[in-house]
Amino acid sequence: MIEKLNYRKSLAHLRKATENGQQDLLAFSLLSASMSWKLLSFVLIVILLLLFFLSPSITGNIARKQIPVENGSFHTLFCQTDDCAAAMLDTIGNATEVKCAFYDLDFELLKELLDEKDAEVMVFEDNYDGFGTEIPARHGGLMHDKFCVLDAGTARARVITGSTNPTMNGFTKNDNNLVIVEGEYLAQNYLDEWDELAGKKRERKVEYPLINHTDTLTNSSFLIENYFCPEDCDSEPSASLRGGDAPKRVIDILDGAKESIYFMTFSFTLDDIGDLLIEKHEDGLKVEGVFEKRQESQYSEYEKLKDAGMDVHLDGNSATMHHKVFIVDESTVLTGSWNPSKSGTTRNDENVLIIHNQGIAQAFSGEFSRVWAVAAPEP
Repeated sequence: MIEKLNYRKSLAHLRKATENGQQDLLAFSLLSASMSWKLLSFVLIVILLLLFFLSPSITGNIARKQIPVENGSFHTLFCQTDDCAAAMLDTIGNATEVKCAFYDLDFELLKELLDEKDAEVMVFEDNYDGFGTEIPARHGGLMHDKFCVLDAGTARARVITGSTNPTMNGFTKNDNNLVIVEGEYLAQNYLDEWDELAGKKRERKVEYPLINHTDTLTNSSFLIENYFCPEDCDSEPSASLRGGDAPKRVIDILDGAKESIYFMTFSFTLDDIGDLLIEKHEDGLKVEGVFEKRQESQYSEYEKLKDAGMDVHLDGNSATMHHKVFIVDESTVLTGSWNPSKSGTTRNDENVLIIHNQGIAQAFSGEFSRVWAVAAPEP
């Protein structure tokens, strides 16, 4: 309507200019109409761009919506000093609906309980012994998860996860962590992943990658991040100085370290994370780590970090150091089933928790100190 009015006004000026011979007024009128239309177009474009770029968003693949809030207990256990088997049996025993996805399962007491509960259990094909449902790899790698989701969709919803395979060795001999979290949003994430593994849903990004959690045991509130590889484990751009096989958020968390990084890794073969740790070491941060000795190979980052003068050891457990843990500035912990390896990122089904809580980080630091004390530095 604006451009039409200006155009008609310009025609009136044209007639007047023609009658009176006022050519300068004619030129000015035509220019005014043209400029009005261009100005309007420019303003509309600017508004559209502002609406697009300034819409509420969070870096990465996080949906444009508020971060959900949940309340519930948060338990952290370490299987060489805590009774992880009893904790898992007790938690599942108090549940009504149980769904689990295990890379390996041979603990007979747990099998009996899962059978009593009519639990839906998936076990990776390489370790399947007839109990539950045999599940193949979906991406040419492993179904490497170790989690249960309990009573999802209710106020009693819980998740059991961590590095622990529910086996006799996993509970009694190996260095492992077990995390038991009460919370409806986290449980929904794991239920969605379980449904994807079972073929009930198509693969997609995690629904709630960020959750504000209040631990009812300590009355502390903190952020939990939750991701599932490979669908959420996007790689760094190849233009980066670091290669491109590590989940972006892991790189972000490690790169943001200001004082220290401690790690315990069963398998660690990603050059990009190794290179980043060397950078942090050279910047003066305290970087220390323990590698599972049976995984040392030409692909491991162990020799590279050692050659860079870093304080890294092979583990001293006669069984297996099975953690997949990074502790950043003693305030943030990364744990779950994910090993920092190419297969763990791009081929295996894995789950990752990033926990932003100083108290929980200090508990993991205590476990690191125990593992570090028995690790064997090479002469």
